[in-house]
Amino acid sequence: MKNRIFITIGLCLLSIWFMSAQQNQLTGPEAKNRKPWENPRESSIVMVKNHNHKPLTGPKAKNLKLWEDKCERIAVVYEQRKIITGPKAKNTRPEHDDYWASMESSSEIIQ
Repeated sequence: MKNRIFITIGLCLLSIWFMSAQQNQLTGPEAKNRKPWENPRESSIVMVKNHNHKPLTGPKAKNLKLWEDKCERIAVVYEQRKIITGPKAKNTRPEHDDYWASMESSSEIIQ
């Protein structure tokens, strides 16, 4: 009987030790001094719904099934802007038409 209790306690402690060893979250000064440009995160995909129809109200809205929704779903991927250097960066001005073209902000729409 004592052996089973010791084995159970040992397995519980071992499982707690394994669970705590799996955490890789930065804390303390390492998290404070982290440089985001050294290991950038991947760009995330944002799903956007395009509601082209009149919104339903009343009993129709209450009884509407989610899979019967007629909204168009669009996936938008945002990425970082390209850093402009040199004469192109020096000469870009917002009041000129080439400002947004030179910024080359890349947001793609995936369908």
